[in-house]
Amino acid sequence: MHKLSPLGSAPSNSNTELHKGELPLQIPRNLSSIESLSPNAAYLRDQVRNLLMGKDAGIDALLGLETLISYANEIFPFINSDVNLETEWLSVMIDIAFFYGDLALMLMQKAFNKTESGSIWSSSGEYLKKGLGILQFCESNVSEKPDHRLLNLIIEMSFEFQILQQLGVIMLSLCKLRNSLSNEQSTELDLQTNDLKESTSASLFYSKLCIGCHDTASQIKQIHMLAQKREVMSFLEGTAYLLLSLDQFRKDEIGTATGLLHQSVNCYSHFVPRTKFTSTVLSTPKAPMATKEKMRNKMHNTFLKTKQKANLLPFKARADNNKVSEIINDVMDTFLIPLVILLDYVFQQTNSKLFFQPVEKDSAVLKSLLPGGVKPDLKGIEWVFWEGRLQEMGPVSNGAEQLLY
Repeated sequence: MHKLSPLGSAPSNSNTELHKGELPLQIPRNLSSIESLSPNAAYLRDQVRNLLMGKDAGIDALLGLETLISYANEIFPFINSDVNLETEWLSVMIDIAFFYGDLALMLMQKAFNKTESGSIWSSSGEYLKKGLGILQFCESNVSEKPDHRLLNLIIEMSFEFQILQQLGVIMLSLCKLRNSLSNEQSTELDLQTNDLKESTSASLFYSKLCIGCHDTASQIKQIHMLAQKREVMSFLEGTAYLLLSLDQFRKDEIGTATGLLHQSVNCYSHFVPRTKFTSTVLSTPKAPMATKEKMRNKMHNTFLKTKQKANLLPFKARADNNKVSEIINDVMDTFLIPLVILLDYVFQQTNSKLFFQPVEKDSAVLKSLLPGGVKPDLKGIEWVFWEGRLQEMGPVSNGAEQLLY
């Protein structure tokens, strides 16, 4: 039995590892053991091949997963006696985990764009637990000499599920922050009618979540389900600085808060054009009212459009390696960019009228203010093979998950 690497010791790259863009894994047309398959297994195998090749891409996501699981159930009893069947079983199980992760991301994006979305966030978290549990079941049931390329992939994907879960907690935290800073009637950001200090009381904790996720992401080299690693890292770092600036504003450290806000823009600019923040940040002391209103309207219009999207979650036969990128860009456009512009205006107006503090510009000093990270530890749902099929034993939770996810 092989054991997954503990968090903090991700496997190094090797020549046998898959590269980003190769998920979901395909199964070959021919299998040396195909004659030994039962008629039902052979039929399911054809169905799985069609799904993975995109011939039935219009199928519902859960029905597609059911087909993959049914085939995995059919061949699992025979994998110990046939190395080719074991390799195929591992490939199918990895695809099952991948599609659980993809489904979780689709729900995560949907949840962020809805005002009442508690059940959607919960479903997204459950799918991540299911996917990680599938990978852990694979690791516990491979032979002493498995396909090491697939075993390495299982380990790498397990790390990515940890990151995705932490990213989901961060998105949920940002969703709560957005709601607390928005006008209930118009859903627009409104920093004048809300008490900014009271609404951002949890910003330090949210910043710690970003840092913990950033630290975990920095430990992996090979990625399969995430977007470009640099984009994820820059987003997490920039958001950590942004949230910390809110905490410093609460403490009346306006000069430091402004410096942290500007540092967040420096991080975001690695994947977002700096022009999106307009020339007001980092250069002009005031945010013109017209620009502020324009960004408010843009956020409101985008929110209404995403609210009208169809509720269907289709089965996607090919990996969408930009899924995380889509979520990040959605969060940036509909919330974080407008928030940065409004905060820059509020911070500088407050400083010029009340505190007269110099803006902290030393990046080393600003970085030293970042707190230690919080790393929610995702526990996979335990799967067992019982009465001829994979079955869930039930979720396993810890304090961090119960708190937010």
